[in-house]
Amino acid sequence: MAHIEEDEDRLELAMQHLQKAMLLDSLGLYQEKLTMALNRLHLCTMLYQSPERAEDKAIMAIEQAKKAIPKDSVRRKRALLVNAGLALAPDTFQIVLDSENEAKVSMGKIRGRFTYLFAKARHHTISVDKAAGHLRRLGNENDKERIQIWAELAKVARKQGVWDVCRAASRFCLLYDNVKVKKV
Repeated sequence: MAHIEEDEDRLELAMQHLQKAMLLDSLGLYQEKLTMALNRLHLCTMLYQSPERAEDKAIMAIEQAKKAIPKDSVRRKRALLVNAGLALAPDTFQIVLDSENEAKVSMGKIRGRFTYLFAKARHHTISVDKAAGHLRRLGNENDKERIQIWAELAKVARKQGVWDVCRAASRFCLLYDNVKVKKV
């Protein structure tokens, strides 16, 4: 019911349905998912306010990108999605995004085909390795919520056709997944 109300832009009613669903979830099986959905809807109602948490800023940027009209340029959609990524990982998202940017590859003095490929691969590896440091700095802080936001960012970027952001967000999802596997 909440999804239907949200699709019709009746956010207050959608929030009421989610609150009722939370009350009916006596075992708490869906508590986390319902809480995140309620938080997302609450953020959508805050038009002229800027949230304090980085996760909330990312969710707002993703929601704005979702509501972009198909006529909107890819640059505008990309800017919103990049802002979401920067909110989640301000120190490393741009570095991972630039890992595919050929203009950032430094080749040195020798100019050969293999030298260029090696320099490109080295630049990509160094850039992506810096993302692992991001998780070490965060620790386990909001990791479940963050992985869901990264996954949502990847999905929206894929639907909008912003492929570099989709790949970067997917890389962060895999990074969280790798850390979880190592802990077990």
